[in-house]
Amino acid sequence: MVNGKPDFICTRRSSDGGGNDPVCIGQGKCTRQTPKAILVELSAKAHRDAFGFVTNSREVWLPQACVHDDSEVFELNGTGKVVVKRWFAVREGLVPS
Repeated sequence: MVNGKPDFICTRRSSDGGGNDPVCIGQGKCTRQTPKAILVELSAKAHRDAFGFVTNSREVWLPQACVHDDSEVFELNGTGKVVVKRWFAVREGLVPS
């Protein structure tokens, strides 16, 4: 993160041919938006956060280029199903590889 904004750009392409396939990472709401990314609060099963506390939500920055066309969340205050490209979800630990 640089100045509270993500410092990565989604330009990587998958060599396996399936890396750009859609994968749903859960239900969520967009709480912030920049020209290149959205901050989504995901509602998920309980997990431990970075401090070891159990929480039911997680915030994640998603580059606009990695949000799949099937996603219901793509702009500020949008809510619903969050769908991203598989390679990005795997790289960020949002789904198992």
